[in-house]
Amino acid sequence: FSLVNLNGETVQLSDFEGQVVMVNFWATWCPPCRYEIPSMRRAWEKMQRQNVMMLAIHVGGKEGKIKNFVRKNKMDFPVLFDANSEVYKKWPTGGYPSTFIVNPQGKIVYQAIGGRQWDAPEILDVIFGLQTPT
Repeated sequence: FSLVNLNGETVQLSDFEGQVVMVNFWATWCPPCRYEIPSMRRAWEKMQRQNVMMLAIHVGGKEGKIKNFVRKNKMDFPVLFDANSEVYKKWPTGGYPSTFIVNPQGKIVYQAIGGRQWDAPEILDVIFGLQTPT
């Protein structure tokens, strides 16, 4: 996919080839999405140190409202806009939030529907375990 981030820059999943990537589809109106944001912030702190990328893709909505929500909720991880839900419809999503873990070879290896505590050690251990040894 190719989407725009909060700064208006185009981001493609292929930009992170060779890395583990967490792709999270969410919406501001979704209670489970809002529930998992604090754990995503905490997980992002650890993921950055482990060279794991997190991409939070907001589905639908108005850009200004989304930017305000992101600022208010201190979402310091990358947020992308899927304004017309085109990417969301192409992935095997099953509701909000839908989260996928993509391995360094670009294959979806895990999928989660619904909110999670993404900073839980047992979840992070699985994600970090997907990294290709250097």
